[in-house]
Amino acid sequence: MSQFFDHLGFTILDEWYVLCEFPGSEELSTKGRLGDIRGKLTDEDLMKIKRDAKSLANRL
Repeated sequence: MSQFFDHLGFTILDEWYVLCEFPGSEELSTKGRLGDIRGKLTDEDLMKIKRDAKSLANRL
């Protein structure tokens, strides 16, 4: 994705990674180094991302 925005002329300073379940793969959702991530990304998680993004945008 960053290559796409770079192509459009945007400078990418950093990336946000969002923890979420791997649909269709219980093994990938339960046996990774982050443990059991089934059920992730919740509405609460999305609201936190939204708040964080707004906070960052307000500081720019």
